Parts: sequence; C-alpha cells; structure tokens
Amino acid sequence: MLDPTMPELTTNFHSTDSHDGAAPSRIAYMENALGVPFTHGNTVDALDNGDRIFPSMLAAIRSSHDHIELLTYIYWTGKVAQEFADALSERAKAGITVRVLLDSFGCSDISNKLVDQMTEAGVHVQWFRPVRRSIVKFDWRTHRKILICDGRIAFTGGVGIAEEWEGDARNPSEWRETHFRLRGPAVKGLSGAFWDNWIEEGEPPVKMMTASPNERPDGISLQVIRSNSGYRVSDAFKVLHSLLTLAQERIDIVTPYFVPEPDLLKLLCIRAEAGVRIRVLIPGEYTDRRFERRESARYFGELLEAGAQIYLYKKTMIHTKLVLCDQELAMFGSINFNRRSLLKDEEIGVVAASPTFVQTMRDKYEADLEYSDRIDPKTWRGPNMMESLTHYLLTPFRNQL
Repeated sequence: MLDPTMPELTTNFHSTDSHDGAAPSRIAYMENALGVPFTHGNTVDALDNGDRIFPSMLAAIRSSHDHIELLTYIYWTGKVAQEFADALSERAKAGITVRVLLDSFGCSDISNKLVDQMTEAGVHVQWFRPVRRSIVKFDWRTHRKILICDGRIAFTGGVGIAEEWEGDARNPSEWRETHFRLRGPAVKGLSGAFWDNWIEEGEPPVKMMTASPNERPDGISLQVIRSNSGYRVSDAFKVLHSLLTLAQERIDIVTPYFVPEPDLLKLLCIRAEAGVRIRVLIPGEYTDRRFERRESARYFGELLEAGAQIYLYKKTMIHTKLVLCDQELAMFGSINFNRRSLLKDEEIGVVAASPTFVQTMRDKYEADLEYSDRIDPKTWRGPNMMESLTHYLLTPFRNQL
C-alpha cells in the first residue's frame, strides 16, 4: 500500500467564496427540501482506490487518542480486514473507547476469529438488526459506511473492508472506488448517523463522545443527509430528486447499481428532454451483481431515447457513488441509484456546495470515462433474451435491487 502521508495521494480542496460559489437559491432549495442546513468551514479529501483509502483510514485509527466509531455494511475477509481488526484492537487495549457496528446481513461473511479478536481486546462490537431480534426489520439494513476518529475526522463513501477493494483498480480483482475524508462541523452529522444505528442495538454511552471540530475560514459547505429505512419517500430519494430538479446544464452520475425508482427515471428523462446533459456511468462486464446489472439494461432504451448518455466501465468493477449537478453541487456517500437504497436501507449522503470540488470530481469522472464504452443509441437494440428473462423473474423482487 502507498504511504498515506504522501500529498499526491489525495485531492484536498477549500474555497474562500461565500458558499464556495454555489448560488444561494440552490443552497436554500436543498436546505428546505431536506430540512438539514449546510455547515461551513469543512475540508474534504477525495481518496481513490484501496491503495489510498485504507492507509488513510488506518492512520486515523492508529493516531486516535480518545474514541473511535466504525459503522459498515461490509466487513469480509483479506489482508485489509485483518489490518483493521489489529488497529482497532490495539487502540482498545490502549484504553481508547472503540465501537464497531456491523450490519448483520452485509457482514455475515466476516471471520469469527476477527470478531473474537476485537471483542477480547475490549472493542465494543454490535450487530445491526440480527434476524433473531426482528424478522420484520431484517430486510431493512444499514448500508452506511462511516468511520469517526476522536470526533474530529470522519470517512464515508462506498468502500467496504474487504480484499475486493485492495489495490489501485489496475485489473478486475481490484475494484474502482472513491472514498472521502472529512474534517470540520460536518463530522457531527456523520457522528449522528452512527449513533442513530448504534443506540438501536447497543447501550447509549453514559457520556456522549463528542468533539468540536475546527472550522476553517477557507473551508467549504457540506450538507449531511441521514436517510432511514422503511419510508416511502426517504431522504435518499429526496436528495437525488432535488439534484435532478435543480440541474440546468448537466448531471453526471456514477453508481455501481442502477435500478432507478420510477419517479426518478421519469425525472431523468424529463431533464434530458429539456436539454440537460445526463451522463450515467455504471459497471460493464465486471460486476458483483450480474442479475441487477441485467435489470439495468431494461432502462437504457427510455433514457437513450430521451437523450441521456450511458457508459459502461470496462476496466474492473466500479463501486463509486457520485452525483454532480451543474458546476455547483456534488453528492457522495453510500447511496446507490437503485430502489433498495431508496426504500430499504439506512444511508448516508453528503452534498458539497462548491464549484472547486465539483470540478475536482468531474475530472475524476472524465478519467473514468476513458476506461468506459458509451452505448450508441443508434445501434442499441434493447435488452437481450437473458436480460428480458431476468426482468420477468425479478419483477416480484424489484424493490430488493
């Protein structure tokens, strides 16, 4: 893995503009739609792929001196899984309060040895919504990925603690991912998302572990969206709907799982027909959910006819989750552009109001397009027989995708 202290490994940005240049009307729209204010004075680092993500997360854990909170949907196997268990265990043995919340479905493949190691070291390990506790709630998972160290630095995005994310996306065995490191007042929003899920399964702390993250005068504005499961209109739906509604020039989407909810599909088409450039980047040949990928093809025709552009990433599995709205707003976090994220999963999303950040992420988007094939609307003939069969068989389970 690469040295996490090397400056070229991250893209760090701040801005001195009010609201970082985003139009106040768009800030107001997002705040009214979600009921969540933006915080100011934050710093964000965009970390590409495991070779940059994991060293940065592990360095933050190892340098923590008060408390650590880790919430994840995926904690599986591999070298990095052991490294995290070792780092968390070492901090717990040093007397630091370490809490780890594992989704009982998504993390079911974790080695019992790793769990025992952490527990014996003093790590407080909890399982989110085990089936034995509530069959009704078992289908409502926490898909959030959050690491908070000392209440001052946080990480979120799509990365799982598993060997699939190791490396630098050089080949099909190394997934493509962008994860994010945050400092500033927005860390409190991520902390709140952790405690949302922890208190449901674990004992609340006698004294809430908090800190007062420092604001930077040259920092940026962030809005932290905590979307909860089991709601017909979730905050995950509202933030995506709001970004599509606000777009006047272009929307760029990258998502590993694309099974759009009907209202969002309709809105994508409406915006494309109105002249907004819509680009959607999803996995091509390399995907961990082949059935869901085949189901995605059912929506290509309608989008292409409306004028949207669809790209298939061909280098490896792409797991990045990002929406760029014009040159002013960007949304990252754990939210996928599929029905499960919008209807059944606890999610975390962060909206950045900054042309500087948007341009940084758009540059990464353009770089990923270099390894992608665009679907030609002139030659697109609709889903093949296997994709049509998959669509038919999955009809009763579409909200699981």
